[in-house]
Amino acid sequence: MNRGSSALVALIVLLSSGCATVVAGSPTAVGKGGGGEGGQQQPTVPEGPPDRDLRAVTAALRELDACKLFDKSRSEGVKVTAVPTGPHSCLLYPGDDHILNDGMRLEVGADSDQLARFSARPVTIGGFKGYWTHDGDGGESCRVTLPVSHTRAIEMTYRLDGEEDVCDIVLDYAEGTVALLQKPDALKVDPKKRTLASWDGCFLLATVLGDDKLRYEPEGTYDPLSGCYAASVDGSSQDTFKLEVQYDKWDPLGEEKTTVAGKDAAFMDYDTSCAVEWNHGPSGVGDEWFVATAMKLDAPTCEKAKELAEAAEKLIADGAFDKGAKPQRPLLYKPDESDTGTLGACANFAQGADGDCEPFRPDTQLPTGTDALLAAGSSNRHTQCAVFKDAVAEVYGTEFEPITWGAHCLFVEPTGALMITVNVDAENAPAPYGSDPNLYSDRKTTEVEGKAAVTFYNSGKTSYDVYVSPYNDISRAGNVHIGVEAWPARGVGGGTPEVDPAKLTAADEVIAKVVKQYFT
Repeated sequence: MNRGSSALVALIVLLSSGCATVVAGSPTAVGKGGGGEGGQQQPTVPEGPPDRDLRAVTAALRELDACKLFDKSRSEGVKVTAVPTGPHSCLLYPGDDHILNDGMRLEVGADSDQLARFSARPVTIGGFKGYWTHDGDGGESCRVTLPVSHTRAIEMTYRLDGEEDVCDIVLDYAEGTVALLQKPDALKVDPKKRTLASWDGCFLLATVLGDDKLRYEPEGTYDPLSGCYAASVDGSSQDTFKLEVQYDKWDPLGEEKTTVAGKDAAFMDYDTSCAVEWNHGPSGVGDEWFVATAMKLDAPTCEKAKELAEAAEKLIADGAFDKGAKPQRPLLYKPDESDTGTLGACANFAQGADGDCEPFRPDTQLPTGTDALLAAGSSNRHTQCAVFKDAVAEVYGTEFEPITWGAHCLFVEPTGALMITVNVDAENAPAPYGSDPNLYSDRKTTEVEGKAAVTFYNSGKTSYDVYVSPYNDISRAGNVHIGVEAWPARGVGGGTPEVDPAKLTAADEVIAKVVKQYFT
């Protein structure tokens, strides 16, 4: 399986820090389950929209011929060739020849969740929901994702070294793919001509392992749906297993040559695990680079790897693939449908599908008086949104929508380039915040509407925080807080955020309005 590698888009999502600890200058976000300031129990979060039946989705994906999902008419007269790179993946390249994996790749059934989709920029493609991610580091690469469930997608990736806008090219092809998917029955693969097309990796691996205490995720390097990764659901075991299936030249990396189930094989014995590679047989693909069906299985020991590989070959020979599921219809999502299980604006938050994120409840009632407001903010995070929502809308705009997570209220917007965190906290004094010079800069003690306050930036000046004492004493427990942080916009593969200092310090205007309205 020593094919040359192609660039993958790096999706790096950093989660913002909040203000739930009194360790000097180290405000940190509180995780799932509420809690936070005062350790109060937060309101119960309703369940998000249910996912599609994964078995039905997988059945629909297995049926698709990945190469038929390319609309070759999009090439504008340039001859293009589509070649299967695995049972459920395809490579489109110009002309009659290609250099290894050079071209546009299409993968049916890629693993894709809320975190991955939040990293990408949402877009409507041919009337259906999609995402794209651009990476310009060391070449121009673009990935377009068409979600088909909360955790599965069809993905198209292309890399260019020139000046051409690669995302325009991939989005154009994706529009053609969306149009073709309106008639999925016309896109079915012929299993007699595409080896192992009736199988998906996780059904095969789960069947040979027979262990319902493992979680299974599609994770093939070049063909995600044909591969699978399995690990303990609850962490009770450190054993992991991984299956890879792809079309390739038969050129195994393992030095210990042998046979498995009568097939040419090679073992690679590592210190803590072992992998066996074997040649299942011809792929049915005429291209010399993809002529064999190369399989690889990683297990804790070589004995276990061999046992599982032999069991897999027996299942395949018996034709014991999943035959009972009715394919999902329709396959794509419309723009107004939830494809991640998030509630409302939680789709614009990296952890929006973790079960703890909830949009602000507009019927939240505010008590009167400083003590009562601080207590309510510590016990009900929606109170914090209610206190700040009007001021944030006036200063930053209504595109910033309030959500709650952990002990916080956050204001998020679709591009992900700026996030606002607010708190109304009865437990923690403002004084310790921002005091670590290794993490923060430009710390000042000041006043906001006559109330003592602390302001500071992080060391990179990509975030700005204001903590106000509603009691005019920064050493006394109780604070009203706003933090504004810039992030790389969604759809940009990593990189440095574009910081507008005026947008950061607009937090001063917001918190002044809040203090004047509620705490004077």
